[in-house]
Amino acid sequence: MLRRLGTRTSAGSYVGPIVVDSISSSADGTSATINFSHPLKGKSTLFYQASTTGISSGYGSSPLTISGLTPGTNYAFNVIASSSAGAIGSSSVNSGSILIQQQTYSLSQSFLSSGTFTVPLGVTQIAVKGMGAGGTGATGSNSDGGSGAIGGRGGGGGGGFIFKNYNVTPGQSFNITIGSTGQATSFGSLATANSGTSSGGGGFSSTVTLEASSSGPSGGSGGQGGSYSYNFGSPSSGQSGSGGSAGSTLTSSAPGVGSIALGGSGGGGGGGAVGSTNGPASGGQGGSGSGGGTGGNGGSGAQPGSGGGTSSGSTGTAASSRGSGGGGGGGGALSRDSGTGGGIATQGGTGGSGQPGAIYVYVR
Repeated sequence: MLRRLGTRTSAGSYVGPIVVDSISSSADGTSATINFSHPLKGKSTLFYQASTTGISSGYGSSPLTISGLTPGTNYAFNVIASSSAGAIGSSSVNSGSILIQQQTYSLSQSFLSSGTFTVPLGVTQIAVKGMGAGGTGATGSNSDGGSGAIGGRGGGGGGGFIFKNYNVTPGQSFNITIGSTGQATSFGSLATANSGTSSGGGGFSSTVTLEASSSGPSGGSGGQGGSYSYNFGSPSSGQSGSGGSAGSTLTSSAPGVGSIALGGSGGGGGGGAVGSTNGPASGGQGGSGSGGGTGGNGGSGAQPGSGGGTSSGSTGTAASSRGSGGGGGGGGALSRDSGTGGGIATQGGTGGSGQPGAIYVYVR
């Protein structure tokens, strides 16, 4: 004689065991969905609930979702059936221990110029890294006929940001703007990294929660120009410009996203010299950039009547890496005759250009 395996309900029908077909986690690993089947569920109307340590789903049918999980944690999931008379103890199943992990991001697209990002099929979340453009270095000052001129400040580095786990749907699109010097770099309306300038580093803004962010570094200051004393008529060299600073490195905790090193700033231009009847003088050396351009050297002042030339400030060099600022221009020089008080004043050099920003989009 054959026997049925299961429990007789109040309606007189038999309810057999539940079978777990699959368990899948969400992209961020904070929820799990349990798909199950119940081949022998009798004639009564049944309701199902999934649970794990301290957390339960609502009542319903397959599939059931449990939220509030911690990624990287092992969970054992239970599914139990209930009728109007209560839970049916023999009609439950335990999945055994399962490790719930968040999915790893992969780089989908790098934007080094403006464009549009369209969410690919199968993608539910994105993470984005961005950096703003570096600023152009300031032009060195012109000599005013009374002293050597100060060098221009180096261009500041661009600001930057990272955001992660932003929910999207396939086919959704975002406008990407990659700014050059003086222009913002943005991912749609969600996050913006501003360009550095000749007076400071770029900032950032967002309408979403940023995981990491930083303003860019300011450029190196220009060296002071040489001074002139009519009473003593002594030559005076220009001072060196200050070096630029490295940008911050931003790091994401999301697997696969990694870090982004923001652009550094340019070095300041050297100060212009003052040559006099008592001798010539050299301009200050331009400061080195940190990924940014090197500042131009300050102009050299010749000794009046020596046949030597008094030079203008040198041009700062352009930045060499993304998001970095250009070098400041060197200050103009002066050649001053202590006998007559006359002199030759020269112009400052122009600043070097900064590099554009960039956007990197990751998907899962």
